[in-house]
Amino acid sequence: MGLRLTLLFTPLLVLCLHSCIPKDKAGTGQPEKTIFYNISLEKALDDAVGGNCRTVSLSEIGKHISYIPLELNANSAFRHIESILMNDSAIFISDMYRMLEFSRNGKFVRQIGRQGKGPGESIYAWDLIPTDSVLYMRVGDSRCYAFSPEGAFLRSIKLDSTLHPVFQILRMNDEHVAFRIANVPQYYSSNPNSVCVTDRHFRVIKTFGNHFKRMNRRGSGLLFLPMYSFQGNVRFKEWGCDTLYTITPKTLIPYALFDLGDRELPYDLAREDYAQYPGKWAIISILEDPQYFYVDIANFAKNIGKRAICSKQTGACRILDEPDRFQNDLDGGPHFFPKYIYNDSILVSWVDAYDLREKVLHADAAEMRKLYGQKFDDLLKLAKSLNDESVQVLVLVKP
Repeated sequence: MGLRLTLLFTPLLVLCLHSCIPKDKAGTGQPEKTIFYNISLEKALDDAVGGNCRTVSLSEIGKHISYIPLELNANSAFRHIESILMNDSAIFISDMYRMLEFSRNGKFVRQIGRQGKGPGESIYAWDLIPTDSVLYMRVGDSRCYAFSPEGAFLRSIKLDSTLHPVFQILRMNDEHVAFRIANVPQYYSSNPNSVCVTDRHFRVIKTFGNHFKRMNRRGSGLLFLPMYSFQGNVRFKEWGCDTLYTITPKTLIPYALFDLGDRELPYDLAREDYAQYPGKWAIISILEDPQYFYVDIANFAKNIGKRAICSKQTGACRILDEPDRFQNDLDGGPHFFPKYIYNDSILVSWVDAYDLREKVLHADAAEMRKLYGQKFDDLLKLAKSLNDESVQVLVLVKP
């Protein structure tokens, strides 16, 4: 899990933790008050606003880069990548409307489920939870479909009202699933929860209340809720709270503190109110590997975003310089920032095939060969293989 920082609990930190720890309404005890990482983003943002962003090379976080072009044909066309899930044998891509399976080398395998409004059909295709015997796919706020490993429709599962409206679901282990409830004011009267834990059949066994409820109905599309898996644990951060938690079937355990200080955006705002806070920021995404946290932050008043890399060992953060990605000094290809992490250590992103092709084919090949040798020749070969029908290329960076 990497190096951990043991923090001395100053009165200020204790006060912060007290304000960020949700009360356990089921009465089975409070979360453990243990913070492993203290991440200060305020100073890094101050430096960035002052023009002191850092250029960070891709070689600082990885040594090997590879590419997987996703095959495009009449059956595999998709609009964009909304979410991705990888295992040892397959890549699953959702564009919100379709769930597509590709092999690990990018060959199209099949679509899971059918689009439509009939029995076994769906308009949306969100999260996927694969098990040894069943593929579960969320097709709406209140329903999941079960498919056989071969993709045959098995049954429709209506979710308990406690799980509505769902923002995201993640498998915790063989027996438990975590449901992230959307922070939408319209539903607080019927569902006051932030996270629910179910068994593998989606029967609710534990709920955690939401004590950072957004009451302003305007701008209710503000649903950025970081939630991801790392080393067999599901982590999440509530909108408006500084603390990143580990979800267990019984409690929430504080895992890291992300401090924006005076730079933090008030959490209950309508879109038209953003302009009042031009210097305020909000965290919209967090990922981690054994050494770093990778953080996306946004300034809604100015409609801009920044990306930060934060050391687990020191807690220090660096805001990346334009174009808000790591500069690719591994093979001269596109710049990179992870959007998904596979197997806890392989950083994954994707790039538009046209953009990759244009960048590589218009580069100074002689200069690139001096810098990167065979690595650039391999990238050039890939770029030449892409055409106008190519869509997305996955980019994988390994330690």
